Amino acid sequence: MINTVTGAIAPEQLGRTLIHEHIICSSPDFQYAFPQWLSREKVVEAAVAKLRYIAEKHNVRTLVDGTPISLGRDIGLLKEVSERSGVQIIASSGFYFYPCFTAYCVAPQTMARFLTDEVKNSGNGISILKCAVDSEGVTRVVKNYLETVAIVHKETGLPIFMHSHSGNRTGLEALEILTGNGVDISKIAVGHVADCNTADYAIELLKKGCYVSVDRIWSGNVAERVEVLYELLAAGFGDRIMVSCDHICCPDNIMESTPAPGGNVNSLGVIYSELLPALVKKGAPQDIADQFTLRNAAGFLA
Repeated sequence: MINTVTGAIAPEQLGRTLIHEHIICSSPDFQYAFPQWLSREKVVEAAVAKLRYIAEKHNVRTLVDGTPISLGRDIGLLKEVSERSGVQIIASSGFYFYPCFTAYCVAPQTMARFLTDEVKNSGNGISILKCAVDSEGVTRVVKNYLETVAIVHKETGLPIFMHSHSGNRTGLEALEILTGNGVDISKIAVGHVADCNTADYAIELLKKGCYVSVDRIWSGNVAERVEVLYELLAAGFGDRIMVSCDHICCPDNIMESTPAPGGNVNSLGVIYSELLPALVKKGAPQDIADQFTLRNAAGFLA
């Protein structure tokens, strides 16, 4: 079974799944100090409109929210958005690459105990772990985060989504640390692999046995992402590719504006309305949408 914020489902109930999106990304410090920081009403209204759109227009049934505890994850908010939109939401546990005080002075084993308890006992809908290594590479704190997530993976069996920096190919070193700490490489997905608009980094990762996520997709870069995806398909890696927008439905500056309730609803739909049709036109299989966002996503999450 796979946990969502509204209850456990069987893998066959996932349907089309976007593997890495965000309802919000925000500073936990500001959220804690200033409860009025984000307008809950605006967030819910905007997020529900976008999720309803992709459900009705593109038959998306599940969204994996890649917001870990260090980016303002709000389980109650995710549950409300899921219930009102009808889209199943999977929540993440884990970390972004930003250093925090706790990670400087608390051992990975201690942090892992709390994350493992959340996964097993909280009912928070956690079915994926998040880690991140950016342009600076594996810093002291990032290493602690990676070791923590590795422990939780071994205790729970949950898959891991890794934020990486394609320019510096930081996912490669992070893969070594995770697998060196006992993580099954087939349960790791490395994200942001096409940001440099070449397939080299993704191919190097795929040869090691992990999944990759071609993401950060919007109308302005569809053509470049299509070229990368086609090259990966031609190289024979179609069964370990997932796609997503890495879209933030409600960024922090939402409180400074008054967006129309249905404004920009296609932000999450560009994969289905532009990217995948262009890929099919180039010669990809007709069922590539279900390959990437249904079968591959289910294989990774199950």
